[in-house]
Amino acid sequence: RCLSLDGDLLVHPSDFRELLSVDKNVIGVTDVKTSHPVYASMNKQGLCHLLCYDVKTQFEWTGLVNLVASEVPPCNDNVYQMISGIMPINARSVRCVEVDTPEDLEQANRLWPNFLEN
Repeated sequence: RCLSLDGDLLVHPSDFRELLSVDKNVIGVTDVKTSHPVYASMNKQGLCHLLCYDVKTQFEWTGLVNLVASEVPPCNDNVYQMISGIMPINARSVRCVEVDTPEDLEQANRLWPNFLEN
């Protein structure tokens, strides 16, 4: 299995452990919080079937993924585009904050202490 996450992502420890322990392909999603989200579109079965910038949804991809690397088709694009080849994919809600912009950093400073209390 392969675990991938962006270096600018802070994930709640228990959510991280849970996603790490899953023995199936899964991505982390969260309510949209960042200023430049990769939106995650879910189907009726709760599987993510689309990750993109232009179809707005209530969820965004966190950049966190646990998968079997050999199942991912070759691709020279972003990770979210790479995993489109194995969609639909299981998705888990993850408490996290990502810092892409100064505004995201301000928000992270507000949200992160609350995440650690729960």
